[in-house]
Amino acid sequence: MDNRVIVDIERDGTPVTAIRLGLDEFGVPKHLLQGEKKEGIISDGSSIEPWYWDGFCTIDGWRYVYFGRCRIESIHSIATTHRHDALSIINKIAYALCHADSSFLDLSNGIFPLYRIYISEGDKVLLLP
Repeated sequence: MDNRVIVDIERDGTPVTAIRLGLDEFGVPKHLLQGEKKEGIISDGSSIEPWYWDGFCTIDGWRYVYFGRCRIESIHSIATTHRHDALSIINKIAYALCHADSSFLDLSNGIFPLYRIYISEGDKVLLLP
């Protein structure tokens, strides 16, 4: 079994990137399947752009969300490979969170989960919905 959280795969002949959400037996959170797709955010620190996932798939018993092929890394890489850019990345995350719609944050428990934050190609940050 592959232990990577971010994988590049093909879906219906199209190259896509996928992020592991959890075991397939737990299913997909219902809020992701109801109504319109929730919008994520891509930010370069001076603007924000909407971002959308394409769908869900199962790989080796794990549920993944997939979207157009891109190079992303977990926010945890800020402590290793992106350590030299840590302040810039944090500033981009702060910009995106400050300029996001209040419904995007949903800070009912006062926490914005790290699993929603990724470092994206082109020196940007991706915040999942």
